[in-house]
Amino acid sequence: MRRSIWMAKVLVVAAMMFAAHGIVLDAQVQTFTTTVAGTRVVCRFIDDSVPFPRQTLLTFAGSADDSMSSAYTILSDILAAQHWFTISIDLPAHGQDARPGEDPNPLVAWRQRTESQEDWIGTWMTRLSNVVTGLIDGGYSQPANILGVGHSRGAFMLDRVAAVDTRIKAVALVQPLTDLLRLTEWAGVLPTVAGPLNLMAVAPALASRPTYLTIGSEDQRVGTDAALAFAWYISGWGGPWTWQVVPEAAPGHGPAPQIVLDQVALWLLQQ
Repeated sequence: MRRSIWMAKVLVVAAMMFAAHGIVLDAQVQTFTTTVAGTRVVCRFIDDSVPFPRQTLLTFAGSADDSMSSAYTILSDILAAQHWFTISIDLPAHGQDARPGEDPNPLVAWRQRTESQEDWIGTWMTRLSNVVTGLIDGGYSQPANILGVGHSRGAFMLDRVAAVDTRIKAVALVQPLTDLLRLTEWAGVLPTVAGPLNLMAVAPALASRPTYLTIGSEDQRVGTDAALAFAWYISGWGGPWTWQVVPEAAPGHGPAPQIVLDQVALWLLQQ
């Protein structure tokens, strides 16, 4: 009963804030695919009279196509109604970045690339930064208004690139993976191998970045305690960080509830 009341209150607040922003969620959002700096990019926006460049949201959850479908379209739809431009590229070992001979589970493929001493994170960060540069130079994105949102593994990769690319103004981390050793796919990997890849390793570079972190209270996949430990560690460096623990009746790590995504969208609009 208490959780139902909490969710109802959040829903009312969200509805009031959407109305205050004049957001119309039934607007016709278009999806298209293009190539920027040699990388396949999936984009969502409303084709209306508002000219480019626009505020831009980088969205990551898996492959670029997956990131622009399912539950996460609510974010692009809300922001598109405010004339934002939303884009995504494949995460490492997802979509067109999957390689023959690698494990079909992308998280196992991440481990394989690590064990072969490949700088797969650095390669992806360079790819995304080149895409951002291409969008700015092409007149699609406002250089001072580029934000990001990531779910789980997407949050992990987003925060890694945000630590080095200061053009990303603010980030929202939804059920974030912060420690690779929390994954069953990485069982047995030495901390000396995984540690330099984890978000704790780049925490000082993220402290001043406005960040919204939300995690379920019973998340055993990425670890509620791991996400909160990361948030608490970051808070020691100061900076504009906000985090939220969403009550859960049972352990889980599925798509975030829509009401949580509504809150994330409203936070992004306020940055």
